[in-house]
Amino acid sequence: MKWFRSLVSCGLLSVAGVTCFAAEQPGEEESEIRLSSQEIKRLNVFEDRALSKADASFARQEYAEAGKQYGSFLQEHPQSRVAAYALFRIGRCAQLDGKLPEAIVQYEQVAKRFPKAVTYAVPALFHVAECHVADGALDEAVKAWARIAEDPEYGKSALAASAVAKLAAALAKQGKPGEAISYYERIADSLDDCNEELAELAIDAVVRQHVRIEPDEAKLRQFYKKIRAVQRDPGEDPAYWQWVQQGVLANGSFTWSEKEQGKAYFESWVGTMEGKFPNSDDFQIGMAALRYEVDRDKDKLAESLDKQFEKFQKEGDWKRVLKWVRAYKGNWTKTREYVGKITFATSGVEGVTHLLDLLCKEQQESYLAKSAFQKYCESVPFAETSNEDIHKLILLAHEVLEDRTTAGSLAGKLKLDGMPDAARLQLARKLLKLDGVIAEQVYNRLEDKHAGQMELLEHYYQTGDVARALPIADALASVEKYARGVQTKKAELLFKNQRYSEAIAAYQQAADPPSTLWQIVACHEAMEDVDKAVLQLQEIERGFKDQASKAAYRIACLYRDAEEKQKYIASLRDLIKKYPNSAEADKAEEEKDELGVPPAMPAEPFRF
Repeated sequence: MKWFRSLVSCGLLSVAGVTCFAAEQPGEEESEIRLSSQEIKRLNVFEDRALSKADASFARQEYAEAGKQYGSFLQEHPQSRVAAYALFRIGRCAQLDGKLPEAIVQYEQVAKRFPKAVTYAVPALFHVAECHVADGALDEAVKAWARIAEDPEYGKSALAASAVAKLAAALAKQGKPGEAISYYERIADSLDDCNEELAELAIDAVVRQHVRIEPDEAKLRQFYKKIRAVQRDPGEDPAYWQWVQQGVLANGSFTWSEKEQGKAYFESWVGTMEGKFPNSDDFQIGMAALRYEVDRDKDKLAESLDKQFEKFQKEGDWKRVLKWVRAYKGNWTKTREYVGKITFATSGVEGVTHLLDLLCKEQQESYLAKSAFQKYCESVPFAETSNEDIHKLILLAHEVLEDRTTAGSLAGKLKLDGMPDAARLQLARKLLKLDGVIAEQVYNRLEDKHAGQMELLEHYYQTGDVARALPIADALASVEKYARGVQTKKAELLFKNQRYSEAIAAYQQAADPPSTLWQIVACHEAMEDVDKAVLQLQEIERGFKDQASKAAYRIACLYRDAEEKQKYIASLRDLIKKYPNSAEADKAEEEKDELGVPPAMPAEPFRF
């Protein structure tokens, strides 16, 4: 069963109790239900028009009017393929308008007439329960939630987990925890048909019942058999007892006033499991954790763990050492002691990778991780280490330890002599994904240095690192093969960093009109130099016929934005006169009309 998590990462024991479900309320509808794209395609013109009108009223929160419009839709199109949606929306309008009895009637109609339309039937029942709760009818709400959770198809809905959570809280409030657990155990019979969230809710509740509320290992064992689908008795399986240990620990939260109750709880479970599986490290580590919950004696905990370690440890078994590093989470002294037990000569890159992942990602011991990594690197015979492994170490330093300096130093250990350019380029590109500065060490060793520099420039261009990009661009500007493209990139970088005067010079060097000319216009605009921007646009207008009307319109826009009204109007008239059939002329006409500008008077004919 895909939803069943492994013991270590298991989330199924995180619940604090049945009554906490009300506070969590997972999976509730975050937005109103709307027609899917497939449903919209099925609408004819008249249906689409009527529903759009109703949906618009609903969006404006005019619920009484929207309800009437959805009702009219159903009268006009009783056989519509989206009738369930319209009927559901009638109920929703009534609910949001405070007419709860009417809403319940409409929602029940949805569930009755369209029981297989899960998209609408499940939310309808969910809202039925909401209405009953608002009316103080908790018993009726429980029935509605149960209808959702007990139907195999409804159980797959995103709302099912929330319905179950609310049901559990309601049953607990009514003093019926036994019914809630019985209900969850029925769900466990068909877990494959439930969504993952609902499955975890059911498992959490049953485990808590048999571990904490009414401890019963026999019932817990039967439940484990059911959800694991095993035929044999799991009592001789360490994996089962480790699962029990996790359940006991996850449900072992007690307040200060419950101190004695908590001690008795853990003592009972320790007694149940004492003496089992002395050769199982995982089980014994779990037992040590349970005993600590009884006596809270850190020295005893360390003594127990250390004794188990010494009993079976073999030289070079770094994977087993890592179990103890994990077991001592939070105890810096013991964690450091066990990290020191790892034999790096046998662990290799794999071992140090697992160690750093554990220390940095699980235990937040970054200082210790850096110290261990440094010790490992001091032991590495780099002359005999493959570039692949060195690359892995670079990744660890850069990504896990976030130590760019060490990563760069390790890049210097790469063996590039005798390597063909293609292989060097492949390695450089791997490093480039990580860090351009580190990759430079390999790019600079390419025989075709210009190609390498171009890739670096592209990287810095994409990341916006002007300081590193510009020197490369300047160096490549004298290389004929790359000069024009380099100048364009240089200009764009300068523009993005608001170095407009320098950008103009670079665009002029790139000499790729008219695109570079347009960019120069943008630079003048950014510097609020309208006159120079207009001069540049006039140059585009004179030199590029296909761009002329666009340039003329941009001139008008510049004057408009500068609030030079007379020049703006004159530019619009000039555009309309010179380019009468262009799209820009149409825009100019619209803008001129909005200004209320009268048409230009025709010139007086010459009279003798």
